[in-house]
Amino acid sequence: MSNRRDLSNAKPIVHGLLRLTEPLIGPLMRLRQSRKDPSEIPVSIVIPVHPKDIAWARRCISYARKNVLHPIEEVLVVSRPDHGMDDFLKEVGARFVDESSVLPMPLDELKSRLTEHGFSHWNWIFQQLLKLSADGYAKSDHILIIDADTLLLRPRVFKRGNTLHQEFSHERNPNYLSAFSKLFGREEAHRFSFVCHYMFAERRILHAMKEAIKENTGKEWYDAIIDLAAPENWTEEELAQDPFNYFSEYEIYGLFCRSFYDEVNLTYFFNYGAEDYRPDSDDLGVYLKGLPSFYRWASFHSYYYSN
Repeated sequence: MSNRRDLSNAKPIVHGLLRLTEPLIGPLMRLRQSRKDPSEIPVSIVIPVHPKDIAWARRCISYARKNVLHPIEEVLVVSRPDHGMDDFLKEVGARFVDESSVLPMPLDELKSRLTEHGFSHWNWIFQQLLKLSADGYAKSDHILIIDADTLLLRPRVFKRGNTLHQEFSHERNPNYLSAFSKLFGREEAHRFSFVCHYMFAERRILHAMKEAIKENTGKEWYDAIIDLAAPENWTEEELAQDPFNYFSEYEIYGLFCRSFYDEVNLTYFFNYGAEDYRPDSDDLGVYLKGLPSFYRWASFHSYYYSN
């Protein structure tokens, strides 16, 4: 599967074409958005938050409350206990979930096992497992998980009736596709990615996905994902990826939905990667108003702004 074309370099081209077509498709997108009626399906919103990202999480929750067209049963912040967290939770009306209580193993064990496999980015896998465990701590059967640095800019319905409205992106990592094959014992047959910086998950599908992993690997889903980091599972070409990333929770869940469920409606995610945002000088509201109106999301990844 390593011979699949990497579409990540298409990002500048995609954004350039979208900007050129704004005069044509922008009004149509606004009209479609204005006609969207709310869904009656309640959701829990889950935001994993590192304490340093509280400012962005505050914005993420604010935009989600404004634009998620579902009854919001609760907002959950998954994080570590930290000074100032209580005030933040009261301000945004969220419930705290201690990240150390979510997984069925101590964090030190997770770190040790991944380190033994030669995989040093243990915290990256940790936060993905936290998201995939949302069915264990969220109240609703429908769970919207959003990265804290990503803002939902337009009104959005994620499920209406029996139809899932799933978004896809132009990002493409061949190793994620290999991971799907190793975990589920079948080839991935889709030419798009589900790495969209958010995931609309259903409890029934999360349960089915975890059972499918266990049936194929003979391991609990989290053990299978952790052990997948072992070098013997990968070819030299796959291991040569710099950095070596082997798993995406968004990709695996999206591919599982698309592969095993018929009620999935696909649309492009229209996310703007805000690399040109200047945190020290740009007014966020003014900046967002300057984006073409068809963008549904904007992501402000910290690595855009680190020196």
